[in-house]
Amino acid sequence: MILEKYIIRIIKETGLSRKDIKKMVNNKKQELQGLISEKNTLLIILTELYIDLL
Repeated sequence: MILEKYIIRIIKETGLSRKDIKKMVNNKKQELQGLISEKNTLLIILTELYIDLL
């Protein structure tokens, strides 16, 4: 699944745990009042962490 790919990429690039990433996703979704999908939330987090998907 594409979400898992993003999560694995964040883990590899930052050393963050899966639990930490999930917490970041939940915080970001709350910040955006739940108006964004989990996929797009992960994309925002990837960008904020300066992780390139290419």
